[in-house]
Amino acid sequence: MNGLKLKELVTQLIERGLDAGVTKPAPPPQSGPYPIPIAREADGTVTPFLSNAQLRAMLDEEDVAQYQKLKAQEAGQ
Repeated sequence: MNGLKLKELVTQLIERGLDAGVTKPAPPPQSGPYPIPIAREADGTVTPFLSNAQLRAMLDEEDVAQYQKLKAQEAGQ
């Protein structure tokens, strides 16, 4: 510090920053859909990819089967 007062130091730093100009920020990394992971079994076989609609249909089928099983149990009692 060359014996500058704080005010003079701050002024110099601000002037340096203004002289340097404004730089454009770096563009954000390209965000897109992530690649679908490939699930592999221990033996190396690949698990097939299912869409959200297919997964939802499978879950709905399981729910209906469970509901029908409960209804059958109630009717048998």
